[in-house]
Amino acid sequence: MADSIKVWIEIAQFAAYLAAGASAVGAMCAYRRNARLERAKWAVSLYEKFYEGANYKAVRDLLDCAETGAGAEDIARLVEAEPSGFTD
Repeated sequence: MADSIKVWIEIAQFAAYLAAGASAVGAMCAYRRNARLERAKWAVSLYEKFYEGANYKAVRDLLDCAETGAGAEDIARLVEAEPSGFTD
């Protein structure tokens, strides 16, 4: 009788270890999925702020060198002339 109780205890411990391992793997998968989702949200927000807003139209026009004919010196001048609020 005592031997059968020990066997059931060992089976219960093994099942608990398996459940803990499965929980850890599940938590890791959920973390990676949420991290990927947050990175995607950040990228969309950055795109919307830079490309869809009117705040940075002059910068976009200057950086699109093929359309405006701006060169490296114009871009360097823009970077030097911008106030610190531009990078905040």
